[in-house]
Amino acid sequence: MSNGQNNVVKMNGKFYSRVDGSRLTDCCHAYSTFFDDELVCKVCYFNVEFGEGDGSEKVDVKTLPSS
Repeated sequence: MSNGQNNVVKMNGKFYSRVDGSRLTDCCHAYSTFFDDELVCKVCYFNVEFGEGDGSEKVDVKTLPSS
């Protein structure tokens, strides 16, 4: 896929970016943004939970599984 799926890894049931360790949205494995005071996925615009793709939840990229 063109949205960098090879840079996404699942750990403990959540998706993270291999680039910077940010948690991504569960729906599209993308970043999120606020739209009309709601946190939404930047790809599909579904409402997401706090922490999904908003940069507030990060892990050290060295702790991510290799595949």
